Amino acid sequence: MDRFLFTSMARNILQREYLSLPIRAAFSLLLLLSSFSQAIAAEQAARYISLAPSTTEILFALGLDEEIVGVSSFCNYPPEASGKTKVGDFSRPNMEIILALKPDYIFCTGLEQAPVIEQLRRLKLNVYVADPSSIKQLLGSILEIGKITGREKEAQKIISGITNTVEDARKELKAAGRKRPKVFIEIWHDPLTTA
Repeated sequence: MDRFLFTSMARNILQREYLSLPIRAAFSLLLLLSSFSQAIAAEQAARYISLAPSTTEILFALGLDEEIVGVSSFCNYPPEASGKTKVGDFSRPNMEIILALKPDYIFCTGLEQAPVIEQLRRLKLNVYVADPSSIKQLLGSILEIGKITGREKEAQKIISGITNTVEDARKELKAAGRKRPKVFIEIWHDPLTTA
């Protein structure tokens, strides 16, 4: 939409008779270069690596299946993630594979990945760390990932869905008369780890 608006305005300006020939030529060149750089940007698909199962799920939910070039060996959901190049372990990824995939962005989590994140940044790679500890922070991470990947609208839809689900659960909980339900959150199954 913005590109179309800019192009239409530029053509309209170029048709003004009172503009001198050098100004028209310069403006035409500017318009041509702008169109050329936009075409190049559109042709260069972004390449993403996810080193955390949670960010892998977010990337797939945003519709970025084709742009995901690598995932950690723990990223197995959605099932399509299993078909992606494995870049190694969660806390010990293979830097040679990562560099060979030429990612535009690498998505990580805080947990035990701090040394990995530091190493990736030393290699001058773009890294986003999603380490939410609340629903509000989770929604913020989804929005940030949406902005980074150019999928902000899709991120907003996901956020709306989660917000509605949480609100529905709160209403049901309130109607049931329980203040704090007992909850078990499984982090990993072998060995069984909870939070």
